[in-house]
Amino acid sequence: MNAIATIDVRQLLSVEDAAYHCAHGTAGGVPALATRMGRSANTLQNKLNPSQDHHKLTLKEAAEITSLTGDARIVDAMASLIGRISVPVPQLGDLSDGALLDLVGKLLTKQGAMFNEFTSRYADGDIDAEDFRVLDAGADQLIQCVMEWKKRVELIHRAGEERGRVAMPDIADLAGERADALEEAVIADAHRVACEQAARRALECSCRFCAEPTTPGVPFCGIECRDDFDREQRASRRNGRGIE
Repeated sequence: MNAIATIDVRQLLSVEDAAYHCAHGTAGGVPALATRMGRSANTLQNKLNPSQDHHKLTLKEAAEITSLTGDARIVDAMASLIGRISVPVPQLGDLSDGALLDLVGKLLTKQGAMFNEFTSRYADGDIDAEDFRVLDAGADQLIQCVMEWKKRVELIHRAGEERGRVAMPDIADLAGERADALEEAVIADAHRVACEQAARRALECSCRFCAEPTTPGVPFCGIECRDDFDREQRASRRNGRGIE
């Protein structure tokens, strides 16, 4: 089964592996990061090596690496150990109506993608390990998006109160057609997927000749239909065409 493109599925890392990739993935790699931290590059390299037993990264150093790189993978790995996720908090300077509406659109898109992904992966009545990995990652991203939206609304409210008024300028009117269009697109897409799956199930449970209901997986309702279908197929081939 193929994952919906809007769901970003990444391998869950251990804290040690997260620190390694975080440091090596930054501009200039470990040497540049060590310079910014005021550390020896060799020492930092050893501390970041997951197989190194003698040198270990301290909690303070892990926090410093996270702050300097802006990479949340160490935080995410720590949070996952106790069944939690980290949520990015927007800055007060990014509270425009456009930014809030963009986030609403992102939320609706992810919600639709999550629904379609679940519908597709649960079509066989089972959730295997790969299905769960994809759905779990998608759910975390959806939760992060909801929490970011909640935080943005809270910050707008607080900023308005500091100015002596609640600054929520007709968000419903501004969202209007844009939010409705996104929601309609999500619903239409979900309906299309459901219809396609219903059609496939109906085809799998009906006779290929007379279309009467059959046991799932059985192509014909009886021997007569099977023989009639075969005869029609042979006749069609002789006439240069076949029956699907």
